[in-house]
Amino acid sequence: MQLSKALIADTRDLPLLDPASCGENLLYNAARISELAPAHCKGCADYHIRSAAHRCTGIPKDIAIERPQLIELIRNIIRERADATTSAIEIVIPGSADTGILSTCAHAAATLGATYLNRCRFTVLDLCPTPLILCHEYATRHHLSLRTFEVDLTVTPE
Repeated sequence: MQLSKALIADTRDLPLLDPASCGENLLYNAARISELAPAHCKGCADYHIRSAAHRCTGIPKDIAIERPQLIELIRNIIRERADATTSAIEIVIPGSADTGILSTCAHAAATLGATYLNRCRFTVLDLCPTPLILCHEYATRHHLSLRTFEVDLTVTPE
């Protein structure tokens, strides 16, 4: 599935504070994943492409209802952490698949204000490079502090 770059050009930069998108452009994600996954994820490219295409077709009603609740929960956690310490607020996302969780967490922090968002440091862990590249691009567009690590979370260290 190769989507036209012209098709996604007008909608790539969605605002982080937009509650409907949380700054996440699903059409752009689908186009990028269709480029990245075949090159970077030999065993699971079809999973990444299918997942992105599925999200593009519309968020299931139960997820659409739950996202605002999740944002509020994350806001409360960030606020509590900010009140408890002056150090960075570490947000670790294990197994991202795409930018969905990162965008939800970043949006929650942004709605609290720039001071909170600037204190957040996001870390995304995934087995595959495709979602890590996508998350890096998202973080760059929204000026987020992000570290990514390609790691197999099913393997325990000795």
